[in-house]
Amino acid sequence: MEAAVDKPKFTAAEMGQALTLLDAELSKSKNIQRVSPVKIISYGGFVGVTHLQSYPLTESIEYILDPAILDKEKIRVKLQRGVKAVAEKHTLPIDWMNSRVELLAVGDSIFPLFGESEQQNVALFRGKNIIVYAAEWKWSLAHKLKRYGSELKSVDLLDAVAITKVLVPEMKAEPLSRAWLRDLNKIVHTPIEEHVIDRVAYEFEQIHRYTGIS
Repeated sequence: MEAAVDKPKFTAAEMGQALTLLDAELSKSKNIQRVSPVKIISYGGFVGVTHLQSYPLTESIEYILDPAILDKEKIRVKLQRGVKAVAEKHTLPIDWMNSRVELLAVGDSIFPLFGESEQQNVALFRGKNIIVYAAEWKWSLAHKLKRYGSELKSVDLLDAVAITKVLVPEMKAEPLSRAWLRDLNKIVHTPIEEHVIDRVAYEFEQIHRYTGIS
């Protein structure tokens, strides 16, 4: 049996360069120009290497397209065509930017999520034709806690700790309560396990030397 091949990983700067190239590609589309700038929100590795700085490398930019954009499916096709063009011209993986994370935003929940993320206004990339915002922190933390509980991946733990730092930025700030964290089950539709909260609380205190979760 052949060994699994590791997917290539990229720095924040390299992903930023790819987005700059994508921004230029999108300028060629009349459909994109009619709704420009296209707004998307990102969750996962790209947020981790840029705003959170949880780790140095990521495999891809995972995004959710603005659900209220005019001609959404046509714009999705044009956007993915631009992503593919950048991949082919600059030897990037075909899925260097993908929308698989949209599976986490089911039904009508995508509309308030997008609105809250845009209002949060953490822009990871701002071009003429595309703007990438970080997904709303509460939603992101809920999914990171759930995924760490099921997969125990260090990247999810690091992201959960970093998002907690965003929400509890200094020692005098009020820590997140365990009840509040357990209540995030309403977002992910599964219980937030106590051992997961314990681990994030412990790692937060080890890294930042004050209490982030009480």
